[in-house]
Amino acid sequence: MAAARFYTVTPATGSAPYAVANAKSLLQIVTGAVVPIEVFRAQVTETLSVTSTKQRVEIGRVSVYTTTATALAAANVLPISVGDSASSLSFGTALTCSWATGQVEGTHAQPLVEDTFNFLSPWVYLPVPEERITAQAAGAVSVGNVVMWFPVAPASGSFIWEMGLRELCSYKFQITGTGQVRI
Repeated sequence: MAAARFYTVTPATGSAPYAVANAKSLLQIVTGAVVPIEVFRAQVTETLSVTSTKQRVEIGRVSVYTTTATALAAANVLPISVGDSASSLSFGTALTCSWATGQVEGTHAQPLVEDTFNFLSPWVYLPVPEERITAQAAGAVSVGNVVMWFPVAPASGSFIWEMGLRELCSYKFQITGTGQVRI
């Protein structure tokens, strides 16, 4: 049986804070050709403010991908377990990418998670297993992605964000001569 692989996706090595001033996609994850994914954690933190300010954040899908000048690469998708291979995500300026100045926003579909956080405390999404968001492998644009975004422009701030995902590896099985399935 193949084990699932877990990854943390960050916008840059070291996760330097980014000044985000518009309603923008922070992180867009696009599945590869074979392996679906599941989001088990997401986090957004404002790093400079000492003022209590509310900010909306959503996780959902896009029907048209956001394009950016800064695509994420395998170095941004860090395996959590030693020895895990590189992820099978699709990388590119209109695929798995992170916020960048001058990005062209995609078309956001209905959000799957809507929440609000205070600048003085990080927003953390830790769903129970039954409520985890999944994305199909090599699915149509509407089901093969997960996007975290600010639906409204934030007050000026400097943010860091990350998402924890699990690649749902397929199980290996064998059908015996008597028709039984062995996993």
